[in-house]
Amino acid sequence: MMKRLGLIGLGLVVAGCASDDVMEPELIPTSFIESGASTSAPVRRSTSSRSSIVGGYELIGENFTADITYEDEGDKLAVYYEHRVPGARPLLGDLEMHRPWISEGKRTFDGESYSGLDLKVEMEAGPCRTGGQTFSHFANVQAGRLRYQACAKETGPSESWSEEIFTYLPAIEACQRAAAVRSIAYLRGAGERQVTHVRRDGADVVVRFAYPDAGRMDCVVQDGVRDSQEPFIEWTVVLDGEPALDGEGTPVFVLGEMPQNGTACYQWERVRDETGALIGALGHDACGSGTQEIALGGSR
Repeated sequence: MMKRLGLIGLGLVVAGCASDDVMEPELIPTSFIESGASTSAPVRRSTSSRSSIVGGYELIGENFTADITYEDEGDKLAVYYEHRVPGARPLLGDLEMHRPWISEGKRTFDGESYSGLDLKVEMEAGPCRTGGQTFSHFANVQAGRLRYQACAKETGPSESWSEEIFTYLPAIEACQRAAAVRSIAYLRGAGERQVTHVRRDGADVVVRFAYPDAGRMDCVVQDGVRDSQEPFIEWTVVLDGEPALDGEGTPVFVLGEMPQNGTACYQWERVRDETGALIGALGHDACGSGTQEIALGGSR
């Protein structure tokens, strides 16, 4: 089951502007009525069991929430959308993922509500912050003529390690700096290293790197990264026979670059900061995972 689930999730708050393009923060139910949404209770066309949910995303905006839900219907992976505004009936619809699943570095969905409104959702990886928390994607939603901004977080039985990548960015950057001056890490691949997993071990942060044709190494950042002082870092070699960590390599992360799609069979998801500047890229294995798993963000 872990191989079928993928990167699924996110969340942040946004400010809206008054125009036909961006929804005002004080959205009222009549906005849906004017844009053509039905005021009758929407009925989902799917007859699938709710127990077939395999993941999805929760979106959080300033005056709306939404869910994207992946359901396994046997012969296909169905994607449903539910959009909620205070005081209005939910807007429901079906979505389809663009092919390839990651288009121009973004996750893109198109679809239609059951009342006939065009739907489009774009999500871009980045440290989206709200309520004192950091989530993994920025989101833009279009429902008819109305547009919304939000943050998103992965939902489902098993979230990807990359959901926490933005919390660990200072540790990853510290490891990169240390690798440039540590001979053992440098000899294992210099600039070709990929982050395949990050985890906490007590107060320490452990960043696992893979070096093409040269094995794996753990960069242990003792007590994480605090203040402006350079942390103490220890490198350890991961033995060849050591099993992979849960979710290791799905996806991988490269800092400060955006490789071309198809490079080493990866679909690359752009990672940006709050200003839109490039942080790096998340790579999802399109060859070893299959289309459904890539649609969910990578195998595990």
